[in-house]
Amino acid sequence: MKKITYLFLFLTILLTLTACENNAAVSENNSESISISESSAVSKTEQPPSGYAESKSDITENDSVKSAELELLTKDGDNNYCGVVCGTNDGAYIMRYKSINDNVYGNFLTYVDYASKQEVYVCTDSSCKHDNEHCAAYFSEGEFYTQLVNSASRIFVLDGKLYYLSSPYDDDGGFSSQSPDENAEVYHALPPALYRMNFDGTEREKILEFKKDEAAESFVVGEGDDYLWLITKTPTAEKTPDGKMYYIHSQNRALIKFSIKEKSIVERIPLDDIDSVTPRFEAVAGGKFIFVGYSFPDGKSPLEAYVYHDFEADDAPSAEEIERQKTCEKVYYALNTADRTIKEFLRLKNNEVYAEAVCGDEICFMNGEYSGFKINPKTGERMEISDFRNDICFNSFRGSKLLLDRENGIDGILCENAEKVLVYRETFKEPHADGGGRGLGYDLMLISLDDLRNGVPNYENVQTIGEWL
Repeated sequence: MKKITYLFLFLTILLTLTACENNAAVSENNSESISISESSAVSKTEQPPSGYAESKSDITENDSVKSAELELLTKDGDNNYCGVVCGTNDGAYIMRYKSINDNVYGNFLTYVDYASKQEVYVCTDSSCKHDNEHCAAYFSEGEFYTQLVNSASRIFVLDGKLYYLSSPYDDDGGFSSQSPDENAEVYHALPPALYRMNFDGTEREKILEFKKDEAAESFVVGEGDDYLWLITKTPTAEKTPDGKMYYIHSQNRALIKFSIKEKSIVERIPLDDIDSVTPRFEAVAGGKFIFVGYSFPDGKSPLEAYVYHDFEADDAPSAEEIERQKTCEKVYYALNTADRTIKEFLRLKNNEVYAEAVCGDEICFMNGEYSGFKINPKTGERMEISDFRNDICFNSFRGSKLLLDRENGIDGILCENAEKVLVYRETFKEPHADGGGRGLGYDLMLISLDDLRNGVPNYENVQTIGEWL
């Protein structure tokens, strides 16, 4: 099944700090589970057992994602090949798609301990071989969205518990050559759901399930220790005027507030399009939810402004598409959690700003080599900045030369804490026994923030569990 998804605008917006990795593979015989004593069980003490995460948030290294009582619990990183990842102060949880035996694969949750630089299964059974559905670390594809091809799932930690948001791939706002109905078995076979478990994987339970025709967007914002904010919607598809594509959108879109203690939705705030602009979640700043949308000339909707471009014939954007993007505007909205109103606070030309970042209560925009401005969504105050080079928001390692160095570099960043970054490097494995081609795998590594920023290839190999796919 081949699917063409056409994102009609450049959606690279928010700069956030992320991390990187490398690895030296070890045999399955050296990948035993961590033994958890009875006295340290999470279910009794509400504290994580020794060897697993101890932080309450998966984003502990960057205060820019925290603001007032709202905290962004999930984070998108450069983990395009590496599935679902959650970083903590002490390590990282990773959803692994691994080989169980010849031509049989499974999804297992693992934990990379930064102190020992070892990956282990999130399973406390010392006799478990972690090769079947009875393992506590196993996540069935019949119950969970786990893989990149059909998943927008996220994992996060809060108040001594590990959470898994199981959600299908979300192509809202794009154009596709196939309708969602044609991809239903792969992309929307299960209803989205939220699961909670102990840090050692025990006592896994479903605490929220959405309707089967609903989708959940891939972020979670926490408010204190009880409430979680998510966006749900019903996917829709409408044919373009030429009949060649489908415009993928949604209806009944809303920001919902979920009570963990009550295990119920306690509030629902509609998120309708505003003058043909879809406000999409971007961050939390100044105690508010920040949304960004794209406005077309003459108030046209994306479907009305649609210009067909055959990506199979030519991967470069057409001249019409380039001109259309120049005429678009980026519209910024802030949703006030006190009175539940959403208001526009900034409008920019689509190519006016090329880098953005959230720093505490402010959103920073870089529109020159180092210059730009800051805006506080709470007060509306704007401050011009002549040089961002010493600003923490843009003192990021995403521009590290190690991301471009083919010999000593890395291929992506997973997550980071205050000192270290977990990164990965692509590797080619030996041909399979059935005569197939060389398989693509990944090595994990740790590197200090300073070394990554400065482009120094000073890596610490992580011992992984067999082949890391």
